Amino acid sequence: MIRIITNILSYGPEPAQGTEIEQHLSIKANGQCWLTRYAYQRHGDLVCVKRERFLAKAIDTLLAEMKAFFDTYAWRNYSVTDTGEWIIEVDGQEAHLVGLMDFGRVTGSVCCIGSAVSTVIRTALGRDDLFLLDGGLE
Repeated sequence: MIRIITNILSYGPEPAQGTEIEQHLSIKANGQCWLTRYAYQRHGDLVCVKRERFLAKAIDTLLAEMKAFFDTYAWRNYSVTDTGEWIIEVDGQEAHLVGLMDFGRVTGSVCCIGSAVSTVIRTALGRDDLFLLDGGLE
C-alpha cells in the first residue's frame, strides 16, 4: 500500500478560504484508491471538502516505481523553507519530505525524480488533478 499526503501551503499570502491545499492519497495493491481533499479555513484549519474512491489499473508498475523512489530518496532529510510537506508511506514505512520540490530546483537532481514519480502516479491512476511530489496544479 502507498499513502501520500501532500500539503502545498507555503510562506506567503494567506490562501483564500475554501482553497484546496492538502490531499491524502491511498493506493492498495489491488488497485483500490482513495483521495481526500482538504481546503484552507481561517487560522490554518483544514476542512475535508471531498472524498473519492476509484480503481486504478497499472498498479504493478506504480508500486515498483514508488518502492524504487522510496528506497533511493525518501530516507534522506531534505528541508527547505517556504514549501509544502510530503509524507509518503510505502508498505508501512514512512518518510517525511519537506521541501522536495524546491530543493530539486536548487540542486537540479531531486526535483527530476519527484517529477518523474508524480508523472508515473498520474498516468497509472489516470488523474491529472493530484498535487503529489512536484506540486501538481500550477
